[in-house]
Amino acid sequence: MYKMTKNEEQFYWRGVHFPGTLNKEELDIWFQLQEKVEVVKELDTKEQERWNNYFGLFAIFLIIMAFIL
Repeated sequence: MYKMTKNEEQFYWRGVHFPGTLNKEELDIWFQLQEKVEVVKELDTKEQERWNNYFGLFAIFLIIMAFIL
């Protein structure tokens, strides 16, 4: 995970909340910083199985609640 400096963090949040204040060069730098920060981690097999189990339990819970109500 990328650790931002204080200046990068301020610049990042300025781009998130006030993107109209960035000029073209700053916007290009902001997109590069965003790519470093917002990396989506893919799930490994164990995590996929865990989330499948959670979804299965949630589905069973919904079915039980449908019969009760």
